[in-house]
Amino acid sequence: MSVKVGVLGFAHGHVNAYCDQWRNRPELGVKVVAAWDHDDARLQQNTGSFGLRAFGQVDDLLSQGGVDAVVISAETSLHASLVEKAAAAGKAIALQKPMSLTMGEADRIVAAVRKHGVPFTMAWQMRVDPQNQQIRDLMRSGELGRVLMVRRRHGLSVHLWQGFTDLWHCKPELNRDIWA
Repeated sequence: MSVKVGVLGFAHGHVNAYCDQWRNRPELGVKVVAAWDHDDARLQQNTGSFGLRAFGQVDDLLSQGGVDAVVISAETSLHASLVEKAAAAGKAIALQKPMSLTMGEADRIVAAVRKHGVPFTMAWQMRVDPQNQQIRDLMRSGELGRVLMVRRRHGLSVHLWQGFTDLWHCKPELNRDIWA
């Protein structure tokens, strides 16, 4: 039996990698079946690429009996409201980082998950990164003494993309850094 997943937004590019993996590795038991995005062009492009049923309204997707879980990968500014809706619909939730723009929105997310008792996880891939785990282990061991500051440089080339500064990632009303 497969877990049937709906995608709520394709703003965060990582969701495309998830969809590829789940499509190409049926042994994982995950099947992406539906999608919503407020950006119709992005919705049509991705539902076409992955063979998903497109929904024009979030509530229509969430009311589907054939959707067990959702990946929320819309712009960060939409995370709190989408988690609230998905939790109220009883869906398991994987939320793309960062969690929210503000602590108030993060509190809304936590409250919705607790109220409805749905499974929830953050899609924060770097928590299993070997270098980050080694840093964590060194800090816990005390070998370095009292650590007052850590900086790890992890560079991505996305800032070199033509027009990157015009993307939603760089608009504070839509997104914040991963430490938000």
